[in-house]
Amino acid sequence: MLRAATAAIDAGCREVNVGQLLTVDSSAVATLIAIRRHAMAKGVDLRFSAPPPALAGLVGLYEVGDLLGLPAR
Repeated sequence: MLRAATAAIDAGCREVNVGQLLTVDSSAVATLIAIRRHAMAKGVDLRFSAPPPALAGLVGLYEVGDLLGLPAR
């Protein structure tokens, strides 16, 4: 997922719909942070859209909403 996302960013992707994530755990959150950091290093303001409730919950639990550009729930 990380390789595909960074390649997409390099090709011009500016938004990732995460609404279809089936499994959300700390590894998923860490991967999304890595993706967002890659985008930021390239000067891209990447957005994650349609976060599922489980992701929003973990974002709040880990207090990483600012890193991901997502509101915590």
